[in-house]
Amino acid sequence: MKKPSIWYWVICVLLLLWSFGGAYDYLMTRTQNEAYMSQFPQEMLDYFYNMPLILDITWPLAVWAGLLGWILMLLRRSLA
Repeated sequence: MKKPSIWYWVICVLLLLWSFGGAYDYLMTRTQNEAYMSQFPQEMLDYFYNMPLILDITWPLAVWAGLLGWILMLLRRSLA
C-alpha cells in the first residue's frame, strides 16, 4: 500500500477537529447545556427545543457518521 502524503494527514486532522466541533455542538444542544445555549437568541432556542422529527433523526446520524469516518480515515481503514 502506498504511503499517503503529508497533505492527507493534515486534511484528515483538520477535518477530524471540525467533526469534533460538530459533535460538541450536538451534545451541548441535545443536553440543553445552559452555559452553551445562552449564546443563542430565543427564536433559535425555540427551534432547537422543538426540532422536527426528521432532524432529530438525521442530525445525530450525520454528526456521528462524519466523526467516525474521519477517525477511520486517520486509521486508514477501507471502511472509511
